[in-house]
Amino acid sequence: MLPRENRLKKEKDFKLVLRSKNFFSDDFLILKDIRNDLEISRFAFIVSKKISNKAVIRNRIKRLLREAVRVDIKNIEGGWDIVFFTRKNIVEKKYTEIKEEVEKLLRRANIYNEENIIKNN
Repeated sequence: MLPRENRLKKEKDFKLVLRSKNFFSDDFLILKDIRNDLEISRFAFIVSKKISNKAVIRNRIKRLLREAVRVDIKNIEGGWDIVFFTRKNIVEKKYTEIKEEVEKLLRRANIYNEENIIKNN
């Protein structure tokens, strides 16, 4: 589970990120980000009903996204508020594909810290 301090919860924080013009997209994910004044990064995941009317499927997708971020949290720079949006074709994706996509978007946003990976290996 994603640690509590790494969750983006407050509505005003959400709105700030959503108004941000920084975004990166790929096959089945969109990332929007904005700097925060904290030492940690906070994350939110939006899976709309357009993806699936079934809450079970939407919740599964959110769990997979949270896990992909949680596993790499030590490699993600602090000081960012990040929201991930999903696209329809995420439903048939496996965890490994989702994890790779999350990493790719974080790299493109220059939030993924490559130096930590080298140090940890």
